[in-house]
Amino acid sequence: MKLEAIAPATATGNCVTLPGAGTLQPDLTGGEIPLEGGLRFSDAGHRLDVTHVHLHPGARYASADVAKDGAPASNIDLYRFELSLSTVRIGLRTVNTTPIPVNITEPAAAAFTDTFGASPAAAGAPLFTFEGHGEITNPIGTFPTP
Repeated sequence: MKLEAIAPATATGNCVTLPGAGTLQPDLTGGEIPLEGGLRFSDAGHRLDVTHVHLHPGARYASADVAKDGAPASNIDLYRFELSLSTVRIGLRTVNTTPIPVNITEPAAAAFTDTFGASPAAAGAPLFTFEGHGEITNPIGTFPTP
């Protein structure tokens, strides 16, 4: 199976980087981070496009639109992950994660199976690892005007 980036995401080898901006609670209990671009999985004349990925850190999952062979997209729970203050480092101006396994959900495994005849991982098993880096641009929020 081939993995490609859908712009503005970029690929280097088997690593795809999806840019985005969002929010993250310092105690990891909330936030939302929409990512731009997407991932394209292809093999044997079929493709599965994964776009509009939204990370939901507090709920520990990501949702995305998936589309088989150019058909209309469906929004699904894509994967689940665990976060802790030992895997996420929040500094004064940056947020970084250690590699975090992301576990494919049943709907995502079904989308792979429907497209390619099999899923690269069983539902609940790791599909890949996520490694994040973010710049903190406004930790305080906006100031009220008098």
